[in-house]
Amino acid sequence: MGANTPRIEDALALARLGLRILPLKPREKTPLIRNWPTLATTDPTTIQKWFAQWPKMNIGVATGHGSDVIVIDVDSYRGGDEALEALVAELGPLPDTPESLTGGGGRQLFHRRPVGVEIHNASDKEGHAGFDVRGEGGYVVVPPSVHPNGKPYAWEIEHDPRDGYPFAELPRAWVEFLSSRGRAAERKPVKPNGTNPNGTLQEGSRNTTLTQLAGAMRRRGCDEVTIRAVLLAENAKRCNPPLSESEVAGIAASVARYEPAEPKAVMPRRPWAPFPTELLPEPVERFVVATADALGCDPAMVAMPTLSVLAASVGTTRVAVPKGSWAEPCIIWTCNTCRSGSLKTPGQEAAVKPLLNAQILAMQTYAAEMEAYETAMDWYDKRKKEFDRKASATEPPVKPERPTCRRVLVSDTTTEALAPILLANPRGLLVARDELAGWFRGFNQYKKQGSDVAQWLELHRAGTLIVDRKSGDMRTIFVPRAAVSLCGTIQPRTLAAVLTPEMFESGMAARILIAQPPERIKKWSKRVPSAATVAAYEAVIGSLLTLQHEDGEHGPQPIRLRLTEEAEFAWAEWYNRHGIRQFEADSDDESAALAKLEGYGLRFALLFTLADHPTAPGIGADAIRRGCRLADWFAGEAERVYGTLAESGEDRERRQLVEWIRRRGDAVTVRELTHGMRRFRGRGDAASEALNGLASDGLGAWRNDGARDGRPSESFHLNPVTDTDAADAVTGVTVSETPIGVAGNDGFGDGDGGDGVQSAIIGDDAETSIDELNGLADDASDADREAGDGEWTG
Repeated sequence: MGANTPRIEDALALARLGLRILPLKPREKTPLIRNWPTLATTDPTTIQKWFAQWPKMNIGVATGHGSDVIVIDVDSYRGGDEALEALVAELGPLPDTPESLTGGGGRQLFHRRPVGVEIHNASDKEGHAGFDVRGEGGYVVVPPSVHPNGKPYAWEIEHDPRDGYPFAELPRAWVEFLSSRGRAAERKPVKPNGTNPNGTLQEGSRNTTLTQLAGAMRRRGCDEVTIRAVLLAENAKRCNPPLSESEVAGIAASVARYEPAEPKAVMPRRPWAPFPTELLPEPVERFVVATADALGCDPAMVAMPTLSVLAASVGTTRVAVPKGSWAEPCIIWTCNTCRSGSLKTPGQEAAVKPLLNAQILAMQTYAAEMEAYETAMDWYDKRKKEFDRKASATEPPVKPERPTCRRVLVSDTTTEALAPILLANPRGLLVARDELAGWFRGFNQYKKQGSDVAQWLELHRAGTLIVDRKSGDMRTIFVPRAAVSLCGTIQPRTLAAVLTPEMFESGMAARILIAQPPERIKKWSKRVPSAATVAAYEAVIGSLLTLQHEDGEHGPQPIRLRLTEEAEFAWAEWYNRHGIRQFEADSDDESAALAKLEGYGLRFALLFTLADHPTAPGIGADAIRRGCRLADWFAGEAERVYGTLAESGEDRERRQLVEWIRRRGDAVTVRELTHGMRRFRGRGDAASEALNGLASDGLGAWRNDGARDGRPSESFHLNPVTDTDAADAVTGVTVSETPIGVAGNDGFGDGDGGDGVQSAIIGDDAETSIDELNGLADDASDADREAGDGEWTG
């Protein structure tokens, strides 16, 4: 059994405590036995028989009479935490008692059933959303059962009943509240703030409201100093007239006597997980890591466009075939989104340069072929005239065939421009754009319908492309297998603007692999990738560019690479797990992205196979596992990026403040904040209010740090983030923070990155911009002056 599979020992341990056990379906809450209220038992023999029959069953515990426990079920996602805080403020604190953390993110508090009182099941008890009760005739799922999302239930480590932690008695006020039935109309749900419609607190409600606020803060782990600071601010702002400072201090001191809950860890919506470069083919990994190190940027800045370059080099010559007619082409669309000046362009230029050099070489060859063609045409025209004039019985001259320019790289993204190029280059192309904003906004530039989007969707799957033109020799262009890989960059605010609902509804957004790597302060460096590292990367590209189609019934067709037997097992395992993840996605947009990542897992595996062994006859298990792990990484990044795109302005400002403090060592004074983040400069009151807001949410606390610069200093300290906390937020990927000494953020900047020194790659092999090299490609004779030790020679 896996580590998350409920064990018989856990069920027997709970039975020894007098808790009646019942079997539940694996990863569900549904009982496996009929008449469970009667058959739930503490008998070890019966429990052992159940586990023998259903080894992976979840464990249920009957509540109320028999087990003598009452369970308060707090659903955090439906407002249960707020409801509990409000009730604590009204009824008083609950004693420490065994507590379980559900796989779905909620909490269950186990209390001793009061003698002589019946407490019945209730959902949203008396109007308190997310606050449920399980008593007579009820049951709950207990650790280590597994939630449908795959996450295990777990006992709170310091309140585990298996270690002898006792079930606490419910206070009298709580017993009366929980046992009340049918009296919702007599009780109005508690409003945590107790405010008047205009937000001010009049005499008679000031003490109660401030006490409720203090209770909520104490529950979240705030200390007396922090509670007093926030209450004083609220008192001055909202109480009419304000309470005396001593009264406010008395409220803080009184509430602080109660034991707090664990401090809330400060976490981003989802932490940045470093791009897993170890999954890349070895020469490619070395190139990505060395180039990122030389530039001083995150490896994802280089890895993202590199994936698209590799895919374009394979083109339509190979497809991955998991079964039957399902064939995934080697087409990858990537987009790095970062602020201007974050080194996203140099990373892409370095990745694309081998294809750019190949394009220059093709331009040079084309120029020479055109010169020979024009000479041959002159000869042909002369001979043709002589033939026509003499009406000779000899064979007429053969007209020379006009050469075509081999294209691997383009920048024009209109389908009208791409169609003839794709017709002449059936292997496919790479579109590399420094800024993708124009690509997004160019859809339907000349049309009233959505045909541009539909045609680009075809390009993503190597489908057919049909373009009708009003002019030119060919009025209709038909490309039976049109393939375009894509890489580019875009700024975060622009991305939010161009990813319209229509882009999501069409499926276009789901096909783009988006990453927002953390930025780093620029620092001058003389480091450059070694010539051997660059040459090895270029050799991989060169070998992929030599791949050819096979002859088919209707012309050239892709060679189909099937999965080995071991690879099929690895694929099936991941496919099923990924299906659950997609089913449980939080939004339709995230679900759509996960659906496309299903195919990307195969595309990555195909790419890794060919980069390692260009002539490979099939796809092995190692490539499948690496491809699926990379798809998992993109799934996590899609969740992170989509979550941030959906943030409200208030949520975004709050997150940016937390990240700004985190980057500066987890602590800040009001003065430092007013001299740091732009929106607080010269606004001490606003800075103090923002920090008090974080404190009242339990995300940190005020501390007196003693003298600083010769003066007493009070600073705000965030609660710590542990490596375990961060790792738990990402499935299957190790999370790390920006290396010590390297400033950065999680990719969602606030515009306060600070000043830095320009980073660059310098030396004889200094990178040339894409625009400069494109200019050289227009005049092939000038390309020699860009030759160097890193030039592609395939």
